[in-house]
Amino acid sequence: ACPAYNNREEVEYYSKTHRCWMPAILHLRCVGVKNGLPLVAYDVRVCARKQLRRGVPLKRLRSVLSRGELVDAFSQRRGGAWLPGRIVGAQPSCAKYVGYRVQLEEDGTEVIDRMPSMRLRRRFPIGSLVEVYRGAPQGWVPAVVVGGEPQRVCSDSDSSTDDDMGGSLIRRFMQLRLPASADGGDATMDGSNLTCGDALMRRALLGPQSPLRRVSPWIKVLICEEGREEPGVVPLYLLRPRFCL
Repeated sequence: ACPAYNNREEVEYYSKTHRCWMPAILHLRCVGVKNGLPLVAYDVRVCARKQLRRGVPLKRLRSVLSRGELVDAFSQRRGGAWLPGRIVGAQPSCAKYVGYRVQLEEDGTEVIDRMPSMRLRRRFPIGSLVEVYRGAPQGWVPAVVVGGEPQRVCSDSDSSTDDDMGGSLIRRFMQLRLPASADGGDATMDGSNLTCGDALMRRALLGPQSPLRRVSPWIKVLICEEGREEPGVVPLYLLRPRFCL
């Protein structure tokens, strides 16, 4: 069997309670056998609290971001948008706790220190060589990204958990920082200090066409596996960069 992660691998775990990615150590656990192959469950021990989470789904796991990786970074500019960037420089040992060092590609010079992991997701431009996880029997198989910039959050049919996590992230961003209201005050999520004009702005920010609706890292990417002609769409958490030696 080929699990998606190695035993005792350092990963990031999405906590629904804290609404953020948290560093953790992954532990593989055999829960049975199917077709002669062991069935593996993913348990994580959250580093900050040493708490054990059993049976964590893959959609709530991702490998630690490393130097040189391409990412999308969520910025409050232009009402909130994902901007292309990359992980740069020597990352502090506490990066997974306090944030990563990211260089934005808009002008190639701006570097943001301590960008929270919840505002980062991996980026795979067209032509990127990747590996897609096809389950324990096949493991990671080579593929290439053939679609444009991903814009779709995982649909409701994928899992209600996806929608819940995406909504949690949106609420988290709104609580942390909203664009200033017309009178210069800070708009808040509960709307307690919103004017009529601000209420329209809030509706726009939370509406189905809002850029903040794309704040979720659970997006889908169009890929084509090697040896196949037909492309397919897969969630981002099933992709990883393919490093050619």
